[in-house]
Amino acid sequence: MHMRIKLFVGLVCVALGLGVAIYQAFQTNWLNALSALLLGPSVGIAFLLDFETSRESFYIQALVGLTAILGIMAILFEHRAFDFKRTEAHAAVLGAFVRMQLACPVMNTELSKIQKEGIMACALQDNSDQVSAIAELQKTTTLGPTLSLVDSVRSAAQKPNADWCAEAFRVAQPLCTEAFVGVRESSKQLLLQKK
Repeated sequence: MHMRIKLFVGLVCVALGLGVAIYQAFQTNWLNALSALLLGPSVGIAFLLDFETSRESFYIQALVGLTAILGIMAILFEHRAFDFKRTEAHAAVLGAFVRMQLACPVMNTELSKIQKEGIMACALQDNSDQVSAIAELQKTTTLGPTLSLVDSVRSAAQKPNADWCAEAFRVAQPLCTEAFVGVRESSKQLLLQKK
């Protein structure tokens, strides 16, 4: 009976890893997907072998180490904090929000409110993304494989942190198009995409 429970838990871990991998692949986070694809079986095998045996297994430790390296690489290459084109777009849109009154001299209360929210969102967005990336890096380096799998499942189930600067831009652009004339078209397109 004890072996059946271990087998069931191991299969659940593999299924969870596969589920997270599929979700991350749909989000085009390929390194995250690969990391989850390896993490699920690693934790599943660790449950089957028992943790003491799995700690002594070179192959399990190598697999766990590879998933940790992939997790760190995923943050560095796929996290929004390291998307420098997006950071540049945030800065350009922030400047446009600051100068909005010059482009649209007739500012009703709705547009004034959107301007204030846009300035705050774009001024804080990159700092917020950097804090999020640091937290993710810390989790990747300190959580063990089992907790990393649980955290991956939890993160996949949660709604991702919004890009509030992009949201403010999407609302403001149709109301005061002239304010964003100086923003590069590539930056506009990047912020108009929902990711």
